[in-house]
Amino acid sequence: SPVAAHKLIPNSLINLFGENVPAVSVLGSFNNIEKKEYFDCVTAMGALHHSENLLLTLKECAAALKPGGWIIANEACTPDDTPNSYFLERGEKMKDFWGVASIKEKDRSDHFFRRCEWLTAFYHAGLEVVYFEVHASSDKISKLSFILKKPRVTPEYIPHTWY
Repeated sequence: SPVAAHKLIPNSLINLFGENVPAVSVLGSFNNIEKKEYFDCVTAMGALHHSENLLLTLKECAAALKPGGWIIANEACTPDDTPNSYFLERGEKMKDFWGVASIKEKDRSDHFFRRCEWLTAFYHAGLEVVYFEVHASSDKISKLSFILKKPRVTPEYIPHTWY
């Protein structure tokens, strides 16, 4: 949102690191990042789990990173054994937003990917997992923290010679 990109994120960085933080907030879509090999770091705090296509989103983030760049994120996560029926049943439940509005869960943009789905998307996006921790919750939905790194050199297929 414009408020997050132009106010919330810059003010948070100033509070954390001081006035002269060399950071760029970009308003746009994770699925269409125009800058390629431009950023040293992508941070996402509760944003990536809103993706309609997690693999595409992570590939775009990886492409926007310079070689050796980082993705640092905190997201929502469900256990690997979460059945599809859980998501279907949950989707029919109503979510109350402080008495202002009620909306069905399936009409929100939250996608509570399973742990294995996150790890698979990291792999297929060509990102190395440096840190990955699921913070247990009493609810089926837990918090996930991760740090990913874009390799400095993209591995290419090298044919082996057998003697």
